[in-house]
Amino acid sequence: RRVHGGHQAVRYAVHRLFAKRRGWLIKGLEPARSTVRPGTPGSDWVPAFLQGLLEQRVGDRGVDLHGLAAFAAALEDLIRVEADERLEMVYQALSLPTTESVSVADAKRAVVAFLTTYLQAGDFSAVNHASQQQGDGLVRVFGSNYVGKPELAEWLEGHWEGRSVAASTAGALDFAAAQHAAEAIGEQFSTFNDHECKSLKTKLLSMEDKKPGRVPLKEFYVTGLLGQWPFTQKLEYLRTLGALDESDRLYPRLIVPNYLESKPHCLDVSGFYSMCCRNECEDLMGQLERNFAAPSTDADLVAALVANLSSDTVVAPRVLSKELVRRLNQIADQQGGRVQLHSRLFAQWMHHAFPRECPYPHEAAAAGFMTPDEWLKEEGAGTADASDVELLAHVGKFVCLRAEDCAGNGVFSQELPWSSTEKLIAPREHYFPVEPAAGRELPRVALAVVILALMALGFLLGQSSSDARIGGKRQKWMD
Repeated sequence: RRVHGGHQAVRYAVHRLFAKRRGWLIKGLEPARSTVRPGTPGSDWVPAFLQGLLEQRVGDRGVDLHGLAAFAAALEDLIRVEADERLEMVYQALSLPTTESVSVADAKRAVVAFLTTYLQAGDFSAVNHASQQQGDGLVRVFGSNYVGKPELAEWLEGHWEGRSVAASTAGALDFAAAQHAAEAIGEQFSTFNDHECKSLKTKLLSMEDKKPGRVPLKEFYVTGLLGQWPFTQKLEYLRTLGALDESDRLYPRLIVPNYLESKPHCLDVSGFYSMCCRNECEDLMGQLERNFAAPSTDADLVAALVANLSSDTVVAPRVLSKELVRRLNQIADQQGGRVQLHSRLFAQWMHHAFPRECPYPHEAAAAGFMTPDEWLKEEGAGTADASDVELLAHVGKFVCLRAEDCAGNGVFSQELPWSSTEKLIAPREHYFPVEPAAGRELPRVALAVVILALMALGFLLGQSSSDARIGGKRQKWMD
């Protein structure tokens, strides 16, 4: 039998694939985000457009594994082409030829410039048509201002030395070799980004109160006022991001994993994806998925496996609390005797089991992937950051110095919020018997759809120069 996934299941699967392999958050396919339509500024709508074309072709049958693979491969091709074209801009800015080899030093200088612009919100307009002197100046200015310059330089050196292109016996590298190095930056930069995300997580957890994975908003804003960390987002924006726990209205708290994985901590490095802090809960979910290889399973099996899962803050093996086990059985009872792994209730249970790694799934979908600019446009506000005066006003409003002071009966509860509202990512799976001949044709059909989509995108995005390269790769895979 072949499994066919519906619209949300396809989005979720592709999101998980790129997040796991590359650390990329594909724009337009973010969880809990509505589909971005063609005509939206930028390339955010492209992944959703590709998905729509593929789903239109397969109809009610849904997208199978071959279609998913073709969809993901098409996205990866577009991203690779984008990196190649940006490197061409860098070569032009540095007055380096793309049709002949250059010295290893010049090639490395171009790759450093590529990384520089990659980290400047993916804005390559600054190097386009720039002179060689201006191109070199961009690297120097950025290098002197970038906070993590020593660590970044060390990462880039290891990245460069680890590639075979760096050991050219001829002492020169062609453009294709530089392309490989530039493409690998996007594919491997998440390893460097993880260090910065862990540093942020460590700082947040140092302010944690007695509720695990929670930081008192008062402490959060006080730290922001000191200027050492950019903890200055407006309360309304934090609420929109789903980063607030307001179960205690007198003592609101920041939810650490929700805040870490929200859009403000993403690097907008590409027209097709952002580089965000890794969702550590997805790593834990991956272990469950590999072990059970099914959408649902028995509560006892889940409890036994989770008790042996460890994280940065949880040591395994451990004994799960009676309350955790009770809630897991309660979920199974509500879902017909088995625990649905891709459901809101189980995500909530995982948050209770790993409160510092797994985000809390709010009942109403939070816009965790809404950028400050998107929020400002929707709310009509001037900025997503609060002024010092606003921060001081918020700090003064939270009159309780300690959570215990706000407890009406003097008893402080460490219990995390719990809601019985359920929602499934994919309500049901579709299975269709596939004849051998049909099984051979299906990948070809899916790839043909993707080729047509890429040709259309080449026209729509003005990337006609890239069509031959994309089409060539796709034709080779079809053969």
